[in-house]
Formats: sequence, C-alpha cells, structure tokens
Amino acid sequence: MTERTFCAQVCREEPIIGSATHADTWLLLEYTGTWHHKALEESTLPESINEWVAAQRQGLPCLRVQLIKQHNQPVAAPRCFLAVAREGHFLLYSFQLRQYEDLLALDMADIARYPQRYQAHRTDESLYLVCTHGKHDQCCAKFGLPIYNELHALVGEQAWQASHLGGDKFAANVVCFPHAIYYGQVTRSDVSRIVEAYRQEQIYLAKYRGQSCYNAVEQAADYFLRRACHDNNLQAFRLVEARQEGESLLFSVVFQATGDESRHTLTLACEPREVTSYSTCKGTWRHTITYYHLRHYSYAPLVALS
Repeated sequence: MTERTFCAQVCREEPIIGSATHADTWLLLEYTGTWHHKALEESTLPESINEWVAAQRQGLPCLRVQLIKQHNQPVAAPRCFLAVAREGHFLLYSFQLRQYEDLLALDMADIARYPQRYQAHRTDESLYLVCTHGKHDQCCAKFGLPIYNELHALVGEQAWQASHLGGDKFAANVVCFPHAIYYGQVTRSDVSRIVEAYRQEQIYLAKYRGQSCYNAVEQAADYFLRRACHDNNLQAFRLVEARQEGESLLFSVVFQATGDESRHTLTLACEPREVTSYSTCKGTWRHTITYYHLRHYSYAPLVALS
C-alpha cells in the first residue's frame, strides 16, 4: 500500500521566512459548527454577520477574520477576540457574546483608533492559535491537531484551533497573539520553546515565519536583522522604512533599535522560483517560491548633537 504524501511534507525544504499573512487587525470568533473550505462564508452564521464583516473591511483593509474553537460542541454564548497587531501597539480585547448578532454593535475601526474607550475589554492574556482546518487542506488537520493538543496541555484555555491561517504547506502553523507572530513547520518539540519564548517576550527564530504587521520583505529583513544582532526580543527594533531599489528585485529596509536608537540598514534580494510539486492534498500544482537573500547589512549608532 502506497504511503500518502502531504503537501507539508513535499514542501519541507521550502523557505518559511517572509511567509506570514500581512494583517494588522484580527477578529477571532468562536464557532464550533462545521468548517467548510471557506469557513466564514460557508458557515451557518446569520447573513448579517457576513455583511457586517464586509462593512468592517471598508475601514480596516488589513483585517483578518478567523473562526476559532476548542471543541466541536455547541456553545450557548460564543467568545470573540479583537487583536490590534500594529508595530508599537499590540492589544487584545475579549468580548463575551450572548448571540452572534451582538457583533453588529461593534465598530472595529473605532476600537483600533480609540483603545482607551474599550479599556474594560482589554485582556493581558496571550492566545495561541493552531490551524486545524482540514477541509481547507488536509495537512492542517494531520499536522495541526497534535500540535493543538500539545499546546492545550501546556497553556489550557489560551490554546485555540483556528480556520485557515495561510501557508498550509508549512503546517503545523501556530500564531501567537496579540503580536500575531507566525511559526511554521512546528513539531511537538517546538511547542514548549514557542510558549516559553513568548512568555519572555522573545521570538523563537528556528521556526519563525514573520510578524503579521510587516509585509513579506519586511518580515524577511526582520529575520535577518535578528540573526545578525543575536537579538530576539520582541520590542528590540521598529521599522523606519522599506523601499524598492528602482525596478529591481532589491529592497532596502531600515530598522531603529528601541534601546540605543541605532539604525540598521539591510539590502535584500528577492528571488522568485517557479516549481511544480505533487501531493495527495493538491495533486500536481505549480507555485512560486520567493527566496530572500541578505546582500548587505550596516549599522549606524546614534550620533549625539553637541
């Protein structure tokens, strides 16, 4: 009998750097019904919820919506979380709903813009999401469920199963909130390291895909900078600018250290590669892999004015 080959196994050698979903606002909504391929759109939630989500996207173009659950049993009063994951502003809000229609009273753009008004809903707890969305890609269930169980044993109610997080070929995928830090190809031995790193406000660089507040190039530059400086502190750097050099595939990305305010400039080259892969998840499919290469790194200390 031929052993099945999954896309997450086929793609084990592909780079995961710079592959995190780019989003700066997240709605995490508890829903224990069946997750079809399009989890939100094909759910049994009232149509008014889909209309409300569409309206929220008008004011929040980088909004990401995830269905989450901890079991498959019906819930009388669903929970939802709103994460604001913007550089320098990482906030998590918790809402207990009586019914899903309660969402219609929330203005997510207002929450993101005026956080002081919603202080009563702020929570300091961390959340760990694992993609287990098997009807979107079989790898998410096969590789994600064991990781969710491992996480749940370690952090309890802070662990949640999530609908498609992006990058199913990198399963198992874990995202830590409120910072929306993406990890891919997570194994059981990685789980405790990811949790301990996050508790210490650190990044576990070995399985780091990127931070969702950055785009792909910025995520790659963040990774190379941390590797060069041996600094995995979450708050160590802030992005100053990122620009493409003319029409080339070279990018210049500048970060500033939050401690000594030194400037760190990285030049990255992007190399797209077209590959053909085969797995029982997707059959034969062509896809583009982007490799990021660090071409130059320079450091400039803050110059004090006399």
